Formats: sequence, structure tokens, C-alpha cells
Amino acid sequence: MTSKHLQQDAPGATPDAGWEGDIRAIKWRNEEGSVHDGCKGRYVHESCVYGPGDLPWIIRSPSLFASKVDSTDPLVVTCLERRHRLQALRQAEVPAEPHWRFQQESHFNTTRSR
Repeated sequence: MTSKHLQQDAPGATPDAGWEGDIRAIKWRNEEGSVHDGCKGRYVHESCVYGPGDLPWIIRSPSLFASKVDSTDPLVVTCLERRHRLQALRQAEVPAEPHWRFQQESHFNTTRSR
């Protein structure tokens, strides 16, 4: 079936649709101070591998994807996943099922023992 035969509201029905903004949020070293406030993680090959301090910048970015996240520190990915899931649940047009939510107890909301 070609896109010509798709209903107007079907996915892929608007093949000429564009995206305003960048697909990937990237902090380049040579743009530090002019485009962004610096990398809070570390630079590898002149682009930022994001750390937790980069989260506010990533969230404000209109990009669909964040370019590099340190795989040895899951905090950034976990925070972004939680934010994305909460946004999706808030916008859901159907009642949220309990298993769609994150578990209540996690390393984010437990108290430290002294």
C-alpha cells in the first residue's frame, strides 16, 4: 500500500512532514560558552558524553535524542526514562494500568541508614 492510499491520520500519511530542530542534542567542545554552558560529563572526540549535570540542558533541548550518555553511569538514562514515562502517563487518553508505573521503592526515594 502506498502513502497515497493511507488515511490522513494514519502514521506515515504525511511523508513530507518535517522536524523543526535537531534530531540529536549534541554539545560540541568548540561551542562551549556560545551555544551551551559546557559539558558536565566529559568530552570524547570533541563531543560531550552527558553526565547528571547535563540533564536540565537535555530536557530543555527540542531534540528527539541525546547524543552520548555514559553507559557506566545509568543515572542519566534512568532519570530521562522516568521523566519520559511520567510525561506519557500524564498525557494518556486511557486510564494508566498499575504495571505501567515505576515501582514505588527505588534507589531514588530510599533513605540512607546511618
